[in-house]
Amino acid sequence: MADYQGLGFDPAPGDAEAVTAASRRWSAEIPVLPTIEAWSGEAADALAARLERARAELTQTRETLRAGAGILDDWAGAILANQRRAEQLDRRALALKRALREAADEVESTTTAAQFATGQGALHAEAERAAAVRRHDELARELDRIRQAARDLESDHLAVARRVADRLRALDADGAEAAAKIPDRAELYGGIVATLNTQSELGRELASTVSRRTATGAPTGGAHAFAAAFGPK
Repeated sequence: MADYQGLGFDPAPGDAEAVTAASRRWSAEIPVLPTIEAWSGEAADALAARLERARAELTQTRETLRAGAGILDDWAGAILANQRRAEQLDRRALALKRALREAADEVESTTTAAQFATGQGALHAEAERAAAVRRHDELARELDRIRQAARDLESDHLAVARRVADRLRALDADGAEAAAKIPDRAELYGGIVATLNTQSELGRELASTVSRRTATGAPTGGAHAFAAAFGPK
């Protein structure tokens, strides 16, 4: 979490690098199911049907990952842009705080001078005191404007985060994306990991089916390649 000493709070929380890393992870290629060659019969037909279903599921999973990666890339870009804006506001706030301290000192010194001044000097001292007060008040109002801009930025940032989460949940509901909660990265990965685990279980089951259904007990040709891809290493 960034330390915004000028603003006093973080208006754009988030870890863009972690989100980008998640996007890269989601974009990784999923192994392609092999085709069955030089193998026929009832077992081959049954496996071919299973493979077609598996291919459809893997295609959907691949689309899910790519769609999720795109949304995460958008979120990472929003985090970076909002954090740059937050840094600009924080620098301005720090400068205004320094100027306010100096202005407060000037108000104090001119007020003291006006209290002890007499004659024509009193009029001049009072004018200096009034000018110092005006400058102090102008700086205070500007600092309030900067803080309000930071609060508006925080509100916008959280609204974008909610929209990202809604897009991920919507794709999950459509069978095209994993459920997630920003910025909890453990939950963010959860839906995709569950999908991939399902594919792994299916792969192991299919490999086992191939081994059981062949007459020799060991698959050959395309079946062997399939079993090797998904079987024990």
